[in-house]
Amino acid sequence: MEEAIRQRVRAHDKYQVEFKLDYPLLPKRRTRYQITTYLFVPSSLAIRSDTYSKTEFYRDIQNYVRLQTPLVPLHELRCATDSPLLRLQQLVDSLPAPQPRYAQQYTPQQHSVDRQIVNCLKFMRAVLRSSLRLELRLIRRIDRQRIDAAARVTQFRTMTANAIQELHAILDHFRELGAQLGRLCNNPQIQHAYRLADESISLVVEEFLVNLFRLVSQTPESTVRTDLERQIEKEIEAEIAYRQRVRYPALLHPDSDNEVFLNRASTLKKYASSVLYLSLTIHREGTALEHVLFALAAGLSMIFATIVAFYFQGRYGYFTFPVFAALVVGYMFKDRIKETGRTLFAHVLRRFLFDRRVTIRTLDGKRRLGFLREKVTFVEDGAIPANVLAVRNRRFAPELDVAGSGENVICYTKEVVLHADAFRQIATGGPAIAGVHDIMRHDVRPYLRKMDDPYERRYYVKDGKLSLARCHRVYYLNVVTLYTSEGKHRFQRLERTRIALTRKGIERIEQFA
Repeated sequence: MEEAIRQRVRAHDKYQVEFKLDYPLLPKRRTRYQITTYLFVPSSLAIRSDTYSKTEFYRDIQNYVRLQTPLVPLHELRCATDSPLLRLQQLVDSLPAPQPRYAQQYTPQQHSVDRQIVNCLKFMRAVLRSSLRLELRLIRRIDRQRIDAAARVTQFRTMTANAIQELHAILDHFRELGAQLGRLCNNPQIQHAYRLADESISLVVEEFLVNLFRLVSQTPESTVRTDLERQIEKEIEAEIAYRQRVRYPALLHPDSDNEVFLNRASTLKKYASSVLYLSLTIHREGTALEHVLFALAAGLSMIFATIVAFYFQGRYGYFTFPVFAALVVGYMFKDRIKETGRTLFAHVLRRFLFDRRVTIRTLDGKRRLGFLREKVTFVEDGAIPANVLAVRNRRFAPELDVAGSGENVICYTKEVVLHADAFRQIATGGPAIAGVHDIMRHDVRPYLRKMDDPYERRYYVKDGKLSLARCHRVYYLNVVTLYTSEGKHRFQRLERTRIALTRKGIERIEQFA
């Protein structure tokens, strides 16, 4: 189970780091994970509790939770019983013969079938993309195999040819189903959904072929490279010609700025991927308990003020100067007792409660799938676990890596609870859901404000001459992630990532085992 939990960190763009974590659904009814991320920030960047608040931190992160795309090998897409392609075939076969418009009756059952068809169309694109990426990885592995050159060439050529042939068969089947939908279904929304899915799939196929062409171009064997490049180029041209023939707008023009193409491709991707994304509802945690405790603090302060008033009124009478002075002093202390109590109770709440609770639902909001709880704090050096510090300093000399200016440490904790039974009831039009992807993007621009220039020139002497050398200045943001699975299969694992930053943004990201 430990190997199934994977975290990948990459640069989403120049200013955003993307943390992607996979949570498999455990066999039991409820799956619970806790992920604690320690960000070691150089103190020279002035990221402290008084300069970087919780509100700013949550503003700089963006969370996405989506279903994990089932991994189906390319050669099984046409034969696997839970393949979205076969599921789409079954739905198309169940459609009744087309009727005249005046005789059409749109029943709730037909509405359900139409919704399943749209989900199948979207899911087909997601599963095909995952299958093609797996196929590329398998072809890349040929170069790593310890076999002679002739066998490697034969295997490379065979796998590439088989992938293209299987892709042809899948596309022919899918587009034949599209033609049947056009003949059997009078619902224009279904026909529009098919065109959007087909256009998105065409772009996925072209992307796969281009990546395959790049892979082939790196092959040292020239004879294999020339033949396969020519074959793949024809396949790319055929796919582009198909989009032109059916009048799909997503066409790349080398002599244009391709603004329309990029926008269209992004929109199609979001449309087709919407079947995987889940709805997130964010609210503060413990607001009711907070109000109760704050009311208790106000009650305690009122008890003190009332006791003071009763005591002095009983001793000096109702309208005397000592009673007047006692009421004023009592009110002053009453106000301070209330504020002190609020501060004390808020501190206690922060120890046991999280900052936010994020409810996970299906995109239509009808089914509750689980929730996330998030909390962020700045921690002192003495409060950092020893195993986290050990991983932080691994492969580096601690006295050099953190000496001098020191580091400020942000601790971001996330608790994830997933209801496995609810996930099993989701109808996606494809294989059963095995887990979810938790994607968090963190904007690093607040860390760049206090940085020095990214380059500095230093003098040096060589061969009796004074010269200038250009030095590249980077700042290291070290991230240590501790994630834990609770229950019968409990485990813990630590991972370290180092992010090199300059004033211009993310320079590179390194992950350490």
